[in-house]
Amino acid sequence: MTVSEGCRLSDYTFRDPDTVGLPVCFVNKPFFPTYSRGMSDRSPNSSTPKPNKFQLRREATHKELLRLGIERFPIKGYAATSISDIVENSGLTRGAFYFHFESKEEFFLAVLRERAARREGWWEAAAKSDVSSIEDAVVASLTALERVGEAGSFVWVPCMVEFAQAVRGNTDYQQELHEIYLEWVRELENWVNVLAERGLVRTDRSTTELAAAIFAYGEGAEIHAALYRADIQQLLVDGVVRLLKP
Repeated sequence: MTVSEGCRLSDYTFRDPDTVGLPVCFVNKPFFPTYSRGMSDRSPNSSTPKPNKFQLRREATHKELLRLGIERFPIKGYAATSISDIVENSGLTRGAFYFHFESKEEFFLAVLRERAARREGWWEAAAKSDVSSIEDAVVASLTALERVGEAGSFVWVPCMVEFAQAVRGNTDYQQELHEIYLEWVRELENWVNVLAERGLVRTDRSTTELAAAIFAYGEGAEIHAALYRADIQQLLVDGVVRLLKP
């Protein structure tokens, strides 16, 4: 049976690629406990089973797929990137992909969440003692984002536009994308709050409003950079300063 890349696979049952070679009775189990002379794999001080090598392999495969998604979606964009492109020359298979993710749409959303997890805490760069102005805070924060692989993130905005167009008829996916947007605004609000505590930002607007304005401005600048290959670093700094300055 051949299943196209665009299908959701919830109606199919697949053998976990990481369990090939195991007896059938062990396949698709939530975990694989081992026993020795009546002793389980639970540690003496914990009621939670320790992960076995098959679970660890699954987790490693899941993480590697997300890494590949972060690396490869920006190359050709969301629409043009196939599952075969994701796993090509990685040692992983399409079967492994579909064991972990039901669809390309689900995978893309998981990749966006992984990006968010990787940049956790970037806003704390604005709290450093050598930051004395909004300009300093923007530069320090962009540097912090660069260290976690978010430099040149403008390549992701076109990907998200393509995704939004592809799922226009699916309210569930649209809602998930909206929730990811709200998470980004919350991150920016954390950053604005750090500056507000130091008296560096305007007070006639709430920090939530300022965060949403920064996000809208930043995405507009990123689309500009993606379309015209323009250098937006100074543009971002100047624009954010104008939005926040008292």
